[in-house]
Amino acid sequence: MTKKKLSKEYLNNLENYKKMHLEGYKLIDGRKRNPNNAYDGKSTLIYAKLIKEIIRKNNIKSMLDLTPFRFDITSIDSSDLSLL
Repeated sequence: MTKKKLSKEYLNNLENYKKMHLEGYKLIDGRKRNPNNAYDGKSTLIYAKLIKEIIRKNNIKSMLDLTPFRFDITSIDSSDLSLL
């Protein structure tokens, strides 16, 4: 397997996102998003029904088998989520 060097742009973006998570960031209209709300996952809610349908169609039993990350999905009630 060949090791690939990460680009300078990628590393700069990574540092910027780390900073945004720690300090928050300014919105286009000048307001500031505090760090607790900077990346709270709300922007991904619109994909909930789509993901649920993919899981159903593919008869997926465990999301943990599909990702290297470990997270608790049992606290999510997808019936309360709606797609635009």
